[in-house]
Amino acid sequence: MLNWTMRAKFSYNLLRHITAMYLSIRNKILISHFGIVLFVGLAIGGCGYYFISNHFNTDEKKFLEFLTNTLKSRVLGVVAQKKSTLQRVSEKILDGDKLDVYTDKYGEYVLTQNLPKFSKEFPVLSYVNMKGEEVRAVNGIVFSGKSEIIASTIFKELMSEPNKIIVSYEQNDIDLGIPAVTFAMAKYSGDKPIGFIRGSVPITTIASVLSETEVEKSGFALLLDSRMTVIYASSRPDIAGHSIDDSKTPVQLKRGINRALILGVDSIAALVPLDEFRWSLMVVIPYAEFSADENKIKYVTVGVMILVLVISGVIFTFITRHITNNITNPLKRFTAFTDMIAKGDFTQITDIKSKDEVGVLAESFNHMLMELQKTRDDLIIAKEYTDNIIETIASAVIVLTEDAEIVKVNKSVNKMLGRTEEELLNKRIDEIFESDTIAEILYNEIMRNGYVKDVEVVFMAKYGVKVPVIFSASVIYGSDGNTIDEIVCSAQNITQLKRMQKVRDMHLKELETANKHLKESRTQLVQAEKLASLGQMLAGVAHEINTPVGIGITLSSTITKETEAIKAAIDDRSLRMEQLQEYIDDINKSSSLIFKSLMRTAELVKSFKMVSADQITQERRVFRLKGYIEEILLSLQPKLKRSQHNIEVICEQSLELDSYPGSIAQIITNLLMNSIIHAYDKGAKGTITIEAALHKDDIVIQYKDDGKGIPQENIKKIYDPFFTTMRGAGGTGLGMHIVHNIVTQTLGGTIDCQSELNKGTTFTISFPVIKKEAAA
Repeated sequence: MLNWTMRAKFSYNLLRHITAMYLSIRNKILISHFGIVLFVGLAIGGCGYYFISNHFNTDEKKFLEFLTNTLKSRVLGVVAQKKSTLQRVSEKILDGDKLDVYTDKYGEYVLTQNLPKFSKEFPVLSYVNMKGEEVRAVNGIVFSGKSEIIASTIFKELMSEPNKIIVSYEQNDIDLGIPAVTFAMAKYSGDKPIGFIRGSVPITTIASVLSETEVEKSGFALLLDSRMTVIYASSRPDIAGHSIDDSKTPVQLKRGINRALILGVDSIAALVPLDEFRWSLMVVIPYAEFSADENKIKYVTVGVMILVLVISGVIFTFITRHITNNITNPLKRFTAFTDMIAKGDFTQITDIKSKDEVGVLAESFNHMLMELQKTRDDLIIAKEYTDNIIETIASAVIVLTEDAEIVKVNKSVNKMLGRTEEELLNKRIDEIFESDTIAEILYNEIMRNGYVKDVEVVFMAKYGVKVPVIFSASVIYGSDGNTIDEIVCSAQNITQLKRMQKVRDMHLKELETANKHLKESRTQLVQAEKLASLGQMLAGVAHEINTPVGIGITLSSTITKETEAIKAAIDDRSLRMEQLQEYIDDINKSSSLIFKSLMRTAELVKSFKMVSADQITQERRVFRLKGYIEEILLSLQPKLKRSQHNIEVICEQSLELDSYPGSIAQIITNLLMNSIIHAYDKGAKGTITIEAALHKDDIVIQYKDDGKGIPQENIKKIYDPFFTTMRGAGGTGLGMHIVHNIVTQTLGGTIDCQSELNKGTTFTISFPVIKKEAAA
């Protein structure tokens, strides 16, 4: 916001500038009036210029095109006449059937007698048969011999277009020694080509019509070949055989009117093609001559326009002087008045009372003076209010000049640094920073961006005490948006915050240590859970083995006693046949029972050995899933037979996978134990289904029970370590946590639980058939 002194100076300088430059106002009005006349004159002149240019150009171009087309018609007329003459000559010099025997002396004699008769029409006239034998008359003199014309382009064209008269141009005819045009036509005996007749005439015979027509003063007509080489020039015979453009960038000409450099001269050229023999006809007029009349009219128009502008300028000068005098005289009265304003006196007002624009300006100026006086009073009050606010702010506030000198501080700065205001004023800000380098970096950042925000630095208080602060600064710009009025800085003491951070860091370190110990304890508990599960399996298997082993021991003891009795009977010769038969029957039954008991024992030992070895070693191998699940159930039979649950395994017998069987055993065991403990009340009987199938490259195992189910609020917690609903009944809360870790980490798969109260629980486990990674 502009303060009152700056506004007063601005108004004063503005009025003095207007008064001092009153002559420029006159000039500006004169220029404005004259500009209108100039604009109108230029508009009229431009329209006239455009009209003249287009009118003359259009008429001249139309005439040039008409002349070119006329010359084209004359040239084509001469060519058509020569073609007709050659046709007539061809008909008079024997017919095709007689020329077919041209090699006979009679045929050559006829040609020799007749060809010279047409030397006026064709100075060179010849006949060539298909063998290349030629009879040629040159200016009435006859020659005969072999000709190479059969290998020429003319011959090929005649053979491809048999009914056409071919026209060809040669720069120097070997017989005439000058440029010539050759006409040729084929001769036939029936449908059989027997040769062709050709006649040559000087190019001047064809192009003479071009010389007979006058083309302006310096204009001329050209005959051009397909490469834009001059065949004939009407008034420039010296350029025959030259290209119309020898520059590195060829002239691109189109049919009709063209403006281009022709033979090095800026020219207007009309181009028409002579399609029948791939020539072009061009009429060329130098552009300076073409536009000479047009330029004369243009110059006259420009001269008249300048004269009108000069006369208008003189008239408007007198008018402007009268108008500006009515403006500048009141402005002079403003000059003395602005001197008072520059001195800060806003109590005086102007006495100009006119009703024109100057009077309105004076009234507005008086209103501005009253507003400036009011604004000055308001600024004084606002400054006092701002100073009071700064003093009451809790944060330290420091005001700097553009050169980083301290010009104002609040009481918070004195309290933070332990220094009085007199000790800080006119000092550089870097004197209160711990590091001069940091202070310089921040100052450069402020000057470059206009601010810095929330930078942690250290201030130096009295007696060398270090005070950590959060430092911010912002530049206050002047009215022009570029000049720096002042730099306002704020600093917040963070000494207490630093202390709290140290305490927080200490607590975090303690928490990290406790967390590490907790993870180690959890790992040990998980391992203990696995060993406990294996121990329970071992106790059950041991109990099951005791029964068949006890039966075997009892029967063995009985067999031993009965055998001793039979031996005693044999020794004392009292053995009866009935006694021996009874002994044999008892031995047979006992042996059978002993064998079954031993086989049952061996089966239990084998299953336990396999499952326990897999769980302990965690080795990877290829195995059949259904058979392995049945081995697991067999090893768990001591636990399962107490509950009397029906367990079904649905899986193809041939399904194999390359994975970790111990992990599968741990999963099945924990799921079964979880169902037995949590899903059914004591004495209840249920059905548990284990279904496994192959889906693409994954094994999907679906474990179902029809027990009590899991409440929805607990489903998301069942995999959490130590979560159990039977803490007092021996539950550890690690069973499902172990299952989740084995499925997701060891097997690299997924597990999902779906459950509904009183309708059972379903676990869906999916993992790759071939595990590509090592066991976790």
